Amino acid sequence: MSQKALLHGGFRGLTSKEAKQAWETYFQEMLTGGGAFFASDTLTVVLVPWANSPKQWANIARKLGERCQEYWPNKTVSILTAEDATQLLEYSKAADLLYCPGGIMLQKVIEPMQGVAVELLQSNIKVFTGFSAGAYALASTYYDAKKKAALPGGGLFIGAVCCHYDDKRTVAKGLLHEAEKQNPHLLTDGDFVWLRPKG
Repeated sequence: MSQKALLHGGFRGLTSKEAKQAWETYFQEMLTGGGAFFASDTLTVVLVPWANSPKQWANIARKLGERCQEYWPNKTVSILTAEDATQLLEYSKAADLLYCPGGIMLQKVIEPMQGVAVELLQSNIKVFTGFSAGAYALASTYYDAKKKAALPGGGLFIGAVCCHYDDKRTVAKGLLHEAEKQNPHLLTDGDFVWLRPKG
């Protein structure tokens, strides 16, 4: 199986009811994406929470664990929180899935991912997933709303991505279209897209 990435537009603009449905759909899509490789009763997930303050990492891991129990009731899931790129590479040897949540510290997740992209694509991980900033950490190009510019993402998967897409971000379409050899993916909250690796 070649590796692939599930990039999600995020959840912040959704109502509580919409968000609950979007989370369930997202987790089911992750499991489906793994196909036969995720048929086992156990899954190992490496969590990359770097777009958030380290003070929030334990809470992010707890919420991830709760969602895994709720949406994957027949799986025993081990969650490994990678504190840095070195630990991420170590955990990637045994992980089935890489989970990269959103957050406000974009460069704290994008820059380290750029540095380990090649090694991660040679790892045991079958499915990479991220939402919002986490999606940007996996894609080759992303739309920076503050700078109104298309910038290099983490670089693992080919795709020019804008998360939380709405009528305030229409400029993203033109900028991402100009990104060389990439189709733009304009993801509204709740939307997702599958991408293949670079190379």
